Amino acid sequence: MEEHAPRFNLSIVSSDVEVGGARLSAEYALSDEEIAIAHWWVLINCEEVKYWKELHLNFPEVDGDLEYHNMTFANYFRTWMDMIKSDDNPNWSHELLLLAMQLQRARVYPTCTVNGVKFVSEERDSRRRTQNSGVMAKGHGLDYYGVLHSVVELVYAEGMKVHLFKCRWFDTGAQSMKMDQYGNLSVNTATSAYEDDPFVFATSVKQVFYLDDLARGDAWKIANIVHPRNIYRAATLGVTIPGPEADAY
Repeated sequence: MEEHAPRFNLSIVSSDVEVGGARLSAEYALSDEEIAIAHWWVLINCEEVKYWKELHLNFPEVDGDLEYHNMTFANYFRTWMDMIKSDDNPNWSHELLLLAMQLQRARVYPTCTVNGVKFVSEERDSRRRTQNSGVMAKGHGLDYYGVLHSVVELVYAEGMKVHLFKCRWFDTGAQSMKMDQYGNLSVNTATSAYEDDPFVFATSVKQVFYLDDLARGDAWKIANIVHPRNIYRAATLGVTIPGPEADAY
């Protein structure tokens, strides 16, 4: 991690994230559309932006119209942040001004360490003895399982960085996720879903180790959440698997 890196007081900016490895090749680079989606995803999921989103949704010309809100909020937000920076508004901050400004760069990496846990892209993970690409993100009443496609570093003005995981999510439907009598969740990893919503904050993801489901076979895998000290546990299966530090690079 860079020494003397500036710190920013924003919930989505974390000093516990460190990208690694050479930047991925051009085929992994985000398209202009993907960059716009990633920036929008950050805006609508940043806790400090919530006040401004609700304010915009309640505007008479918006009147709760989500489609119109999605089309126009970013421009309103940028204008507001620039206009009220001297008004001592408690919902304004310099970091929000930086977030509202045009994104400067989007970099893509194969690895990332978050709070001491190393994540590796699916493509690179396939060439390793260990497994560090499995991910799980909590949604509204639903857990999403998948694998890491790439680590995205969004760079805003003054070097403010927001780190996202671009993921390949598995289908969460009843035909693609099964729970057995022992509480083991099995996921059909041959499925895919949410292609238009691949991003998640790097700090909000838990690592998953996928074990072969011998009962269902083929692409079915039993999902095991990584526990503290990087030990993978599948207690009901009587399996203990060494953590990612065994072959970290």
